[in-house]
Amino acid sequence: MTQAAIAFIGDPHGQWDDIRHQIEQQLDQGVAIAAIVPVGDMELERPLHEELALFLDMGIAVHWIHGNHDSDHAHWHDHLFGSRLQDKTLHALVKEIEGTKLAGLGGVFRGEIWFPQPREAPARFPTRTGFVDNLDHHKRWRKGLPLKHRTSIFPEDFARLEQQESADILVCHEGPSTVVKDSTGQMIGFEVIDDLAAKMGVKLIVHGHHHRNYSAKLKQDIQVRGLGKAELWLWYLDQLPHGEL
Repeated sequence: MTQAAIAFIGDPHGQWDDIRHQIEQQLDQGVAIAAIVPVGDMELERPLHEELALFLDMGIAVHWIHGNHDSDHAHWHDHLFGSRLQDKTLHALVKEIEGTKLAGLGGVFRGEIWFPQPREAPARFPTRTGFVDNLDHHKRWRKGLPLKHRTSIFPEDFARLEQQESADILVCHEGPSTVVKDSTGQMIGFEVIDDLAAKMGVKLIVHGHHHRNYSAKLKQDIQVRGLGKAELWLWYLDQLPHGEL
């Protein structure tokens, strides 16, 4: 019996040829991929829908979140946020894929906005509107947020997610508290992501950003899967949320 799966893609960083090859290999092996979900840092030299056109033509869905590097250059930004797949973002939303509910949190924490380490650290600007209102006009990009901060996390993103229904999987670019420095063991992930996942009843967090392939478990019995750079990882839709990764 063919198993259906979601193909999560670790930070592509422009390695689209390799990613397409990995996906084709899985399809050739009989995996029924229901959706492809890149977790940010695309480095797109052409629109996302063109990079994944082969699979879109097969009827495979594409959903995505953004990473910090997706606002490094205007054309990288536009090839993602302005692509034909712009409405397929998971950021601050919950979407259902064949019975599995995915919540999304794109971008990164930045000190100019909100850097919750420790988790109680207050935000300088809870909303995008508040941040833009405090900016000189010459610092705005396209009459709004500076390009860099198009990929910054604001507290309003958490509020939007917390107001929505529960989810099975939280897909984020930043990592939860399981991400630590290899040399010192210092936490470089964020406990607020743990808290968000727990509030939403999530059983699995999938994240990128650190280019680390690992599995872990939070105290709240939430599983964590970190993705390596341009790594394809399959989540089988009939896999029990509490099963081993």
